[in-house]
Amino acid sequence: AKLQDSPPQWHAWAVVQADGTFVLNSLPEGELEITALADGFVSTNGPGQFHMRYPQKHVLGTNDLVIPIGMERTARLEVKVTDELGRPLKDVQVMTWPNVRYGEWSATILMSDCDNTSDRLLMKADKLFAWGQPVLDFQGVSDDDGRAVLPNLPPDVTELALEHRQYELPPVTSPDGRKQRQASFTLVAGQTNRISLQLEPRERSTISHY
Repeated sequence: AKLQDSPPQWHAWAVVQADGTFVLNSLPEGELEITALADGFVSTNGPGQFHMRYPQKHVLGTNDLVIPIGMERTARLEVKVTDELGRPLKDVQVMTWPNVRYGEWSATILMSDCDNTSDRLLMKADKLFAWGQPVLDFQGVSDDDGRAVLPNLPPDVTELALEHRQYELPPVTSPDGRKQRQASFTLVAGQTNRISLQLEPRERSTISHY
């Protein structure tokens, strides 16, 4: 295997302070890729080949590096979910999955990878390391009025899915001809965006690709 196909990784994260600064200590030399998420803002995209979010890139040498992080406004999404008769549905989990792609070889949900390689290396052998954390900014659960709030979405998010024990989205046909249960929308950054979705009972229709 070639080194560039499986490059060594060092992962670190930090909380941004009230004045907008942050510090990441003891990083190895190499290409630095960085993303950020704050209330109402997400880091702007770095260079990349595909339609997903990319980290901003810098080169880290043996000296300290001071960098600015460009940010753009996020969007708030309110989703109203109802049953086949138009009645509000409670406890529907609504979720999105904005991906960030590192080095054109790995992708994960943005900000779900807030862990430190140093912590993993120092863990005792009998402990399990927690991989991937849920990002509450990108999901919500509907209340008594059938309203779920996804408070802090990157503005290029265009799809959502949902889960409920009795109801689901009607199937739609994707551009490649496959049927899937997702809803599409367009977000306006810096605003509260609203969509309404009418669900159907789980037993009403099934999806088969074979």
